[in-house]
Amino acid sequence: MARSHAPLVLLLALTATVYAQGLWGAGFVWDDVPLILLNEALGSWDGLSSLVGADLWASSGAGRVESGYFRPLVLLSFSLDTAVFGDGALGFHLHSIGWHLLAVVFLYLLLKDLVGEGRAVAGAALFALHPVQSECVAW
Repeated sequence: MARSHAPLVLLLALTATVYAQGLWGAGFVWDDVPLILLNEALGSWDGLSSLVGADLWASSGAGRVESGYFRPLVLLSFSLDTAVFGDGALGFHLHSIGWHLLAVVFLYLLLKDLVGEGRAVAGAALFALHPVQSECVAW
């Protein structure tokens, strides 16, 4: 490990620890039930066309709902998670933490070139650990 990346590695370890502690026993919440658990299009090649070409809720188990939201990457991510982890929430949560950690790395690298390493660590830490991130990472 290069010495200059030690603060980033420590930040990633801290971030993973903070988020993972609350997720080990956490299940699915709110709209996860119809979008993930009741969505028969997830986890198979047969359902891919309904995931990328329709409303977010079209293939969900929520019945006939038209929200106007088009979120193919979210649904493809859910489908991948279902194929890999089944219907266990922990795998979905770990995948979300992984995406968040990747975003922290990219922000750190961007800020490091713009404002220097110390401020880059501070900015990435603020992004990584700010409570506003809890919904998109932990839910």
